[in-house]
Amino acid sequence: MSEFKKDYKQSMDSLHFSENAKFRMTEKLCQKSLRSRKGNNMNKKFVLILAAVLIIAALCGAAFHVFWSNTLTLTANTSQSQRIAAEHSGLSSKPAKNAQDTDTVSVTEQGVTVSVEQVIADKHSAEVALVISGFELADGEFPDIYGMGAELGGEEIFTSLSGSFYDGITVNENGESVYDDGTPVKLNSEGCSISRFADSDGNFRFRMTMKTQKDMDKYKGQPLKVWISNLGTGDKGEHRTDIEATWTLSWPFEGSGEIRELEVNKPIGSSGNTLKDVQLTPLEINTVVQLSEPFDGWETLDFLSPRLEGYRTSDGIIHNSLLPGTEGYIDKETLLAKQNTKSNEIIEVNNVDALIYATYELDETTGNYIRDEIVVEFN
Repeated sequence: MSEFKKDYKQSMDSLHFSENAKFRMTEKLCQKSLRSRKGNNMNKKFVLILAAVLIIAALCGAAFHVFWSNTLTLTANTSQSQRIAAEHSGLSSKPAKNAQDTDTVSVTEQGVTVSVEQVIADKHSAEVALVISGFELADGEFPDIYGMGAELGGEEIFTSLSGSFYDGITVNENGESVYDDGTPVKLNSEGCSISRFADSDGNFRFRMTMKTQKDMDKYKGQPLKVWISNLGTGDKGEHRTDIEATWTLSWPFEGSGEIRELEVNKPIGSSGNTLKDVQLTPLEINTVVQLSEPFDGWETLDFLSPRLEGYRTSDGIIHNSLLPGTEGYIDKETLLAKQNTKSNEIIEVNNVDALIYATYELDETTGNYIRDEIVVEFN
């Protein structure tokens, strides 16, 4: 395995990366202990149904400000107009705002309170931002939980479940990594960023990410139940429970159920592969690819080449905002494959007119990888 692939495998093993900062690879490798806990693996069969949304919101005027939790993947790259549109469409919701007596949007156990702050959800995926107060952490330690779970409508429909603590680092308008108060990120003696897990009020934020092959639009209004257990610290793969308890929250599910599906049937550069179908939501891009020959690289953490990295909108702007996702066969005998990628910004799906692929070739002289971009237009 090449050094490049070893580095990538290490970063994925750590399962901690600042999505807002677009793959701060060096920091991922330095902070292996900041990991997410994975639940069940994605089912091999890939359901390519997605959702799209966005009402261009001139409704509220430029002075209207919508607060979004920094815990969420999308926050740093989402404009105010997009946030307003997401609130109107149901893509974004704040359960505490309309909580009923039967809802549990905040719960206290052992002196620690866990509350739901915001939810982003479409047909097949959701992010839940939780706030944890009353917990103390010593300098240099990393917050951790031992377990978590989620149900929708009383069913365990989620095929993938992961979570991570927000490290207090976001991205400013210049694309620079900064703390929430706008000050530059400090580095330790090893050149790695120093996290600020607790905010100015001493609260911690935890993000749960869940995926399902079922259509969550059919579950609207039914209870979304999430829980975390055994709060403590974690470092280098070891968990130490400081507070043994389970915090369970439940509220009516909201989400966006819109979808855009396209038949493309165009070659992906000169690779021999063909982009057959595309499905888009505000959160993800799913594709079906016809391979020209068998590919077994997934066993060694290789990706299909060319790699799907972004998309182009009708104004000509290229958005290289897609995060590492999942790939695999739909049908190995016919060489039909799937790709699922998540975006770190809201995708205005009706404005997407092309996908962006890239190949990488190692320059033996410089040791750098040379990127060649491929544009596959829809029409």
